[in-house]
Amino acid sequence: MLLKTYIALSDLSLTVKTNKGHRHIKFNPMTGGQSMFQTNDEDVQNALEADSWFGDRFFLKETIDEQKEKERQRKIDAAIKKATKKKEQQMEKLAFASVTDAKKYLVDKFEVSRTMLRSKAEILAFAEEHGISMTIGKAAMAAANEDAGSEDNAEATDNEDAGADEDASEEEEDPEDEEEDEESEEE
Repeated sequence: MLLKTYIALSDLSLTVKTNKGHRHIKFNPMTGGQSMFQTNDEDVQNALEADSWFGDRFFLKETIDEQKEKERQRKIDAAIKKATKKKEQQMEKLAFASVTDAKKYLVDKFEVSRTMLRSKAEILAFAEEHGISMTIGKAAMAAANEDAGSEDNAEATDNEDAGADEDASEEEEDPEDEEEDEESEEE
């Protein structure tokens, strides 16, 4: 089926005689004073092209084969999907225990201002823009540690050890250990 686009140099409305009877056609206004009408009804197309105003007040602008257009769109969608999948496969995958660790990694690696990375959402978006698939949280670290064969996860574990929050490590220590640490620091 063909989709035809007709264009008029002004706002146009007309009645045409089709095989099914008379039909009122209203062209849709566009900027610049022109108007446009699209149809894939072959009966309406034939009636418009047989009208005395055709070629004088309105013209055929474009003809699109809808089957070919759908096929072309499917090819474009498949190419986009393939490119997206390839990009995801090429992304560096890292896991961090906290937002602070992830922020520190991005600041150090890309020399970006810390103020650009204020929220977890901003951090994840920035990382994705730069080819990094990032997960943040203790569950992410547990999943990363289960997959011991991956170099990316080993790097993420190194990042956790090097930049872990002092608050997080203090919470996990026993209260007796804290007292011993405080006594040794005082001496």
